Amino acid sequence: MLIELGIISYHLILPLIYPFTFHIRRIIHQNDKPFYDIFTCFLGYLLSGIVFIIIEHRTKRSSSEFGNKFENQKENFKRHNTFEEIDEKNKIKNKQKEEKRIKGKYLHILMLNLIYLIPIFLDAFTIEYINKNFKSSAYLFYIIFFYILFSRIILHLRIYNHQLLSIIMIIICIPILLLFYFTNDEQKDKSLLFSSFFLLFTSSLYSLINILEKRYYNKFMDSPYHFMFIIGLISLCILIPYEILTLFLLGENTNFNGIFYQIKNNYNKYSYLYPLLFIGDILVSFFWVAGIHLTFYFLQPCHFIISESLSQIISTFITGSIQKYSMNIKIIIYILYVIIIIATLIYNEVIIINIGNLSINTKKKIISRELLEKEKLTSKIIDKDIYINKDDITIY
Repeated sequence: MLIELGIISYHLILPLIYPFTFHIRRIIHQNDKPFYDIFTCFLGYLLSGIVFIIIEHRTKRSSSEFGNKFENQKENFKRHNTFEEIDEKNKIKNKQKEEKRIKGKYLHILMLNLIYLIPIFLDAFTIEYINKNFKSSAYLFYIIFFYILFSRIILHLRIYNHQLLSIIMIIICIPILLLFYFTNDEQKDKSLLFSSFFLLFTSSLYSLINILEKRYYNKFMDSPYHFMFIIGLISLCILIPYEILTLFLLGENTNFNGIFYQIKNNYNKYSYLYPLLFIGDILVSFFWVAGIHLTFYFLQPCHFIISESLSQIISTFITGSIQKYSMNIKIIIYILYVIIIIATLIYNEVIIINIGNLSINTKKKIISRELLEKEKLTSKIIDKDIYINKDDITIY
């Protein structure tokens, strides 16, 4: 077959969660202050702590019986052996190692959290000043570039022929999209250079955080729900004092805050229905951030490119940002987005192209070759004439 599916697992559903929940949140917060949007996002992070506690409780309960049996065997061993002193020394060493590992783990999370807050705050300050069409395409281009770059540098992931083809397809499509946007947009962004550098900077930080998050999971074997909970807790501990400080210094309705203002405004607007809407917003936020972080936990970082590509198509369709363009240009833009999504699916081996050497280094083909080699080896052993002489067998 010229085209076939790669190894499909239920984890591939995860990249689909982010695009849809992102746009649900976008509809909810379309007229809200950016810092209120950030506030509800971090509350969604905090909600993952409940999921983490439930999972931990079930895990401990299922392993408690095995642990009790192991301890009983250990005590019996101690009674009949003289290694208690050595065992105590090992306990002390293991405890010191564990304390050092826990310190490293939380320092790692703190570092990621502080980096994460930089682009989030910058986005909140500048959300009104960057052309939306330019942001959607340029941001996607930068994200793809930095995910691939940092995956190669930090995670040491190799780039194979099929992935190189995907990169070329994306590199061709996105500049064409940008060209269409700026030749047809009536309100051309005069600060194009500033927007380019700004998006380059913020997308590099978002990409770096996500790649370092994947390395964190590989190194510390932590639960993504625990990671999300700590991120939410630290972020709220920074965001709330910041909001209170700017409230006293600048007032409640400025470009530098807006959490308390938006809560008061929403309560006046929706009255007693607001608490229910607020809880619903937090639940959507939880699924949104879970879609992001579970993708990085179970899959490779570049799988998130699928999420970003789908998100940009949905955004273009919902916002109607190309509504005034001619029908031909609209069709070309949507075709280009479809090509970008196909390229991301090829890159992540969801789709395999059987042309030349494009499929030779995909996971599915590697596994097929290994199975074929095992079959050949087995058949060689079976084909050999192996005779066992009964006289050579000695029964003791």
